[in-house]
Amino acid sequence: MKKILIAICALLVSLSFTGCKKVLEEVPYSFLTPQNFPTTSAEADVALLGCYNPMQSMEMFGYYYALTLNGHSDVERAGGWFEFTAPTYANLPLIWPRFWQGVNAANYLIATLEKMDAANNPWTQVKLAEARAIRAYYYFWLVRLYGDLPLRLTPTVETVLKIPRSPAQEIYDSVILPDIEFADNKLPETGQGGRFTLGAVKAFMGEVYITLAGWRRSSQGEMVPGDPKYWAMARDKFKEVLALETKGVYVLEPSYSKLWTDNSSDVKNREFILDVEFGPGKGSTFPYIFGVTPVGPANGGGQRSLVAQIAWLRKQDSRDTRYQWNVGGYSFTNGWTKVSQPDSTQWGMTKYQKIYPSTAYWQDHLTNWPLYRLAEIKLLFAEAENEANGGPTAEAYDQLNQVRYRARPGDHKTDGTVLPDITNLSRAEFREAVMAEMANEMVTEGKRRFCLIRWDNMEEKIAESNINIRDNGLDKKFYLWDIPITEISLNGWEQNAGH
Repeated sequence: MKKILIAICALLVSLSFTGCKKVLEEVPYSFLTPQNFPTTSAEADVALLGCYNPMQSMEMFGYYYALTLNGHSDVERAGGWFEFTAPTYANLPLIWPRFWQGVNAANYLIATLEKMDAANNPWTQVKLAEARAIRAYYYFWLVRLYGDLPLRLTPTVETVLKIPRSPAQEIYDSVILPDIEFADNKLPETGQGGRFTLGAVKAFMGEVYITLAGWRRSSQGEMVPGDPKYWAMARDKFKEVLALETKGVYVLEPSYSKLWTDNSSDVKNREFILDVEFGPGKGSTFPYIFGVTPVGPANGGGQRSLVAQIAWLRKQDSRDTRYQWNVGGYSFTNGWTKVSQPDSTQWGMTKYQKIYPSTAYWQDHLTNWPLYRLAEIKLLFAEAENEANGGPTAEAYDQLNQVRYRARPGDHKTDGTVLPDITNLSRAEFREAVMAEMANEMVTEGKRRFCLIRWDNMEEKIAESNINIRDNGLDKKFYLWDIPITEISLNGWEQNAGH
């Protein structure tokens, strides 16, 4: 039965186009069609898993996208395109079609569920809410990466639609905002790992709103300011997630190292709100990609694809437990024996480090990719509350300082010498404090690039470590990725400005 479900998920994902070839001409009615699948809640769950499936692919969070998300950061670096010295990155064209596979799989399910009689099949509304949340999520990634997009809300098997790109704001107004507003308050508080829940939808909504409150670059090359009304909307959604913490649905894990040990050991931890789940039979590659050297089944290291930015390192307190876990100032010898690495320019990022005595090597790790977790929501709430209120409130200070408290070592929790509570700041000073805290807390989680864009301070922050940017400035074309040239040619689109 498990093999049948896997096959169905795979076929549902294949009902999308890749931009390179026609994937499917016809689906036999004797097997699966939008007209006869799903017909039950259990079948809808299988279809939903098919919608999530592209996220686990090698091109997305399985490898390429997970790596590229951490490029263009003031915290970590990898060279080449990641540091603005190459016009593009070879693997970017492989990422684009996976997003559209996810969108199209969701479109198929949405179209089917919307035709069903909700009165006789009340389960359809819950499944429809989840499918629309998934579609909105794919579009949210796409619009932040590429700007203007084709607006595709119905399923298709055609690869070349010859439809124009719609403005980014239209993408928000026509699909992302309506989908998440429909999904809000329709899903259960808890559910299967790796799937949207009540709190995950609210966290997603808050991130959409806080993104719309900040800056973005248009596909035509203009910087577009955000709408201040979204600060309060973001704050309120994040507050609803924090209310679920009060109910015990989510918990701020007291130990930062245990949080990530659990994440790599297939142990459920209630700080995680939504993640891309991997496990036996479909493992992840993160400990292989990142970490410190050397890599190998018998070794504790990885490829060290990312290293820490020096200017960021200089700001760190070595007693901060996040620094101790996330930065590898060492390498391995004789398997798992750590030896000091004196050259700090070679210190790897170790958030997803192998857990002893793991012998995993390539795609057989149990490590999940975090999409939302409680500490992030606390920091985002603090940011939104500060902006909406015109300055920090007691509640904003409290949420920020809870995250800092967790990061203190056990013998310095209350003496005020390590990461003391932040107090008495202006609006601008508090904003900077949140920015710094997010850098320390969220390292290697793929969030920093998007924050620097909506704050419009990528050049300022990265110039602290990047001499080329400091001397020559930053070409803001990098705020958006270049659309694959095959898509430009097939659809007759204009490339994003500067690319």
